Amino acid sequence: RPMSATSALAGKTVPVFPPLFGVRRPLSCPAPVQHLFKARDGADLQVHHIAGGPKGPLILAPGTAMSGLSFLAGTTDQSFAEFLAAEGFDVWLFDWRTSPYLAVHRTDYTFDDVARHDWPAVVDYVRAQTGALQVSVLAHCLSSPCMMLSLVRGYTDHRYIKAFVPSQVGLHLRMNRAN
Repeated sequence: RPMSATSALAGKTVPVFPPLFGVRRPLSCPAPVQHLFKARDGADLQVHHIAGGPKGPLILAPGTAMSGLSFLAGTTDQSFAEFLAAEGFDVWLFDWRTSPYLAVHRTDYTFDDVARHDWPAVVDYVRAQTGALQVSVLAHCLSSPCMMLSLVRGYTDHRYIKAFVPSQVGLHLRMNRAN
C-alpha cells in the first residue's frame, strides 16, 4: 500500500532547474505519479508511475546516484519512458536507495542490501498496485547486478519476472581501487 500517491508533476512537465537547463517541453505521456513505499529493511523508496497500456508493468531502474526520472529526460523529442508508454507499457520509474531524492542514500549499504531489500520490495509493490502476476524489468548500470543478485540469491522470486533486461553491467564486477 502506498504511503502516498501524489502527482508531483502538475502541468505534465518534469522540472529541470531553469535557468541552468532551460524549460522542459511538455510530456507526451501521462504525468508521473509518485508512490512512496518501504524496502524490506524499512528504508523509504519511491517509484514514479506513468499509467500505461495493456503490455503490463515495466520497472525502469537507473544507475547509481540517479533518479528514475532520468528516463524522462527532455533532451530528445521523446524520452525512453515516453516511448515505452506510447508502446503500451505501464511504466514504473524506480528510485532505489542510491537516488539523491531519498534519505537512505546517505547511509551505508551494500549491493546485497539492494538485492535483498529494494528489488523484492519494488517487484511486490508494483505487482500489488497493478494486480499483475508478473512485471518486466529494465535495470541500468549498477541497478543491473543488484537485480541479478536478487534473482540468483532468491530474494526476488523469478516467477514474478516476465522479462529482464540487464543494461550495461553484469553480475561479476571487476572494479578498480577508486570504485
